[in-house]
Amino acid sequence: MLESYSSVSASSLASSSSISQQTPFNYSVDLLWRETGSGTGVRWGMSGANVISGGLFTMPDLGWKVAATGDVNRDGETDILWRHSPSGAMAWWILQNQSLSSAFALPTLSDLNWTIAGTGDVNGDQKLDILWRNTVTGNNVWWYMQDSQIIGSVALQTVDPGWKIVSTGDFNRDGFVDLLWQHQATSTLQWWVMKGSQIIQGVSLPTSLPTATLAGAYDLNQDGHLDLVWRDYNTGSNSLWIMQGSTVLEKYDIRSVVGSSWDIVGFLSRPKSEEVDAGNSLLSATIESTAQFFRAQRVSVGDLNDVYQFSVAQSGIFTAHLTGLSGDADVKLIQNSNGNDQIDSGEILAWQWERGTTGESLRRFLNPGNYYLQVNSYNNQSASYAVSTNFRAAAVDDQKFSLSVTYGEGTSGLNAAARQAIAEAASYWSNIITSRSAITQYQNLNIQLVGLELSDYNLLAYAGPNVTTDWANLFIVSGNATVNTRRLAEFNSNPSYLRSLMIHEFAHALGLGTLWVPVEFQQGNSSTLVGRTYINKTTATYNANTYAAWAYGELLGTYSPTAIPIEAGVFQHWDEYQFDTELMTPYAESIGIATPTSQMTLAALRDLGWNVNYGAAQPYTLPSYVTANTLRAGISSDPSNSSALSSETTAIAAASLGEFAAPTDTPLSSRTVAKGRLVCGCAKHLRANGLYTIGSTNLSHLV
Repeated sequence: MLESYSSVSASSLASSSSISQQTPFNYSVDLLWRETGSGTGVRWGMSGANVISGGLFTMPDLGWKVAATGDVNRDGETDILWRHSPSGAMAWWILQNQSLSSAFALPTLSDLNWTIAGTGDVNGDQKLDILWRNTVTGNNVWWYMQDSQIIGSVALQTVDPGWKIVSTGDFNRDGFVDLLWQHQATSTLQWWVMKGSQIIQGVSLPTSLPTATLAGAYDLNQDGHLDLVWRDYNTGSNSLWIMQGSTVLEKYDIRSVVGSSWDIVGFLSRPKSEEVDAGNSLLSATIESTAQFFRAQRVSVGDLNDVYQFSVAQSGIFTAHLTGLSGDADVKLIQNSNGNDQIDSGEILAWQWERGTTGESLRRFLNPGNYYLQVNSYNNQSASYAVSTNFRAAAVDDQKFSLSVTYGEGTSGLNAAARQAIAEAASYWSNIITSRSAITQYQNLNIQLVGLELSDYNLLAYAGPNVTTDWANLFIVSGNATVNTRRLAEFNSNPSYLRSLMIHEFAHALGLGTLWVPVEFQQGNSSTLVGRTYINKTTATYNANTYAAWAYGELLGTYSPTAIPIEAGVFQHWDEYQFDTELMTPYAESIGIATPTSQMTLAALRDLGWNVNYGAAQPYTLPSYVTANTLRAGISSDPSNSSALSSETTAIAAASLGEFAAPTDTPLSSRTVAKGRLVCGCAKHLRANGLYTIGSTNLSHLV
């Protein structure tokens, strides 16, 4: 029995196991197969869902079946536990360097109604124990083992025989062995989260297609989470679900094996050889053979970036998941559009960071071409990571988001240049928002633009969203924007200025500033507030427990989430004095002065539920007179109110913001526009009209 094991190279398996050769990878996990008719066994060396090598073993006596796997001698390499039918005899094969090293027998259990359901160190003595399940009575028992000796046992709760234990492993990464159950009739899946023999909780998982059988759970991408491997005996197809807890991050196809006599019988792992470090720049990037790859590496203060290059020959959807983080790191999708091997503005196609050790994901529709995936340390932190990518060919992006504009009353005076500027403003947000998002039920959001002759000449425009609710969440269904027709001539002659203005206003239509407090919905005589509170009106700050607050901390150089000063009184913008030229401050800039969109603004959209590309943020730094030590130190949020400024900052404000001198009817094109005079009209408009909704969930709020 034991002497019949042999190991051969992958090249000799081409005819029997259909193993594909791909770029070499220092993998650590094998998928173990056995053919029930001959006893032939095959081991596939896996890199995630990719088969990259293989080997054969033989067990001619068909009475011996692989019952479980586990590292019984604790040398870092998984061993194989066999059980014989009809005798009930058991034996461990000890593997070393993928070959049989030795073997030893275990006590025989002749009652074949008892089946081995898994292994694991359930009592914490550093020895591999054996889990038994009686398929007739539903009883479950752990054998406490010390190598080949049974030193004790503990019974678990009895479970209906219709349920099967399909895997054991540390599901929630707390150091205890958990149990994965599947109902044979319904395919329902549930983890038992255990603490020794005590059940802590049950966690349900998504189920597969009815014809697929769950082969087991194992961490195939080495991120610390147990993934699921499925086999469809009818079609021969096999698949890998990359999991993060109970959430399916990605589904991959594994090479098919036709023939119902081939079973996946276990997983083997061994110490991982030191990988060659990935390239650290676009120029030295590690070249991947396909857009689907799996890598486990580390970034640190001495190795800040890992870069992988790949190509796609057809259009489709690319996804990447960064998991298993031991420190803070980010993943970015990059295209070297100008060929200079530097990451320039507009070349980061997808990036949606999380902070701490929370995993990150990105998604982007790609056209044929060359691309890069970068994993970089955040704030010089050391971080081990696993990255998994996938690519699905597609002619169009089925989740693409777009913002469109419909022209209503009062807009006939806008010329072609002005309309083009407005269209570009809508496209600006269409490109930043990467896909359909949780805050809207639509992929295409329309903004109705009208023109009104506003009594206040200095109010340029205002905008806001139309929202509905399911009584638990807010959903934006469309938007409205208004421009001051008293300014039409100036808008027509300064389209770039109008473009910047409408980018600002469309952000309000997306909820920025306008949905920072709950919305009141009225139905009959009762009302309900729906939505999250993002701001503190007493301190005039945006909350610290937000994505935007992390971005603000980075602007300050503290790299910690910090409450953000906002416009006092109306609370719809960032504070003017603290943020000066940033896009979402309330006061207009002079023509020609850039109004950059900071990561902080994009993060505030993320807080609302929009999927954004942080790579689209524009370079922005806080004004030189703002430091972490002077924030809100008696400074008014209205820079035109110089009496509220301390004597130390009055001169700075006057020099930086300019003094208003020209009459208010002076055209934009012929004067310097003073800060604090030309404004976004949302503030005054909302102050006068408030924020409320009348009617049922089918009616929307109009700002």
